[in-house]
Amino acid sequence: MSLVLETALIVFARPPQPGRVKSRLAASIGEYAAAEIYARLLGQALALAADWTGPKIIAAADAA
Repeated sequence: MSLVLETALIVFARPPQPGRVKSRLAASIGEYAAAEIYARLLGQALALAADWTGPKIIAAADAA
């Protein structure tokens, strides 16, 4: 029996809500601007994940 190991891609993210993401960045540019940057970065990560041919897990989290 051969054991095949595959590398899985995992994207774990939270909703891009002002005041809930990128808090250190928000301290200097504001909560809304930081949330916009986070949303753009998340969009890029998800676009890259769409091209991944191996196993992938996309998970969303909310503090509530």
